Amino acid sequence: MHPHDAQSALDDINRLQGRTRDEIVHHYFALPYVLLSALIFFITYASFDFPRPWHDITMVVGLGLWAATAILQRRRSSVRRKSPISDLELVFYIGWGLAFAGLFFAFRLGAEAVGLPFHNTIGAAAAAAVWVLAIPPSRRILTVIMNRNRGS
Repeated sequence: MHPHDAQSALDDINRLQGRTRDEIVHHYFALPYVLLSALIFFITYASFDFPRPWHDITMVVGLGLWAATAILQRRRSSVRRKSPISDLELVFYIGWGLAFAGLFFAFRLGAEAVGLPFHNTIGAAAAAAVWVLAIPPSRRILTVIMNRNRGS
């Protein structure tokens, strides 16, 4: 094997790994999963406006749907990861969750301050809308994170 052949093979491997990472990010942020997750987020957080037994039931159903969606998304992926997520990727996912929980509470407090009824539902709807709008920049951020950690 000539050095040029070896370099060409390495270039092909790197190109295919980049395509694999792009496919992983694309699958994570596929429109059906994004919309379903935003809907589940809305249902789960809007349930705070329900009376006590219905709130608990809706919360359990919402969390169950979220888990089922995550499992379905993982099983339907065309690309399987061979390595665990990086620390920076974990920080991204935790930050995503905390950011939207914080957005919900901020919108909720804003609706309550204005005196609107069903402030939890309004906060959940506004945060779910931002959830969908935040997908393009989040996709770019996750792509940069995954390209930085070339171990996946």
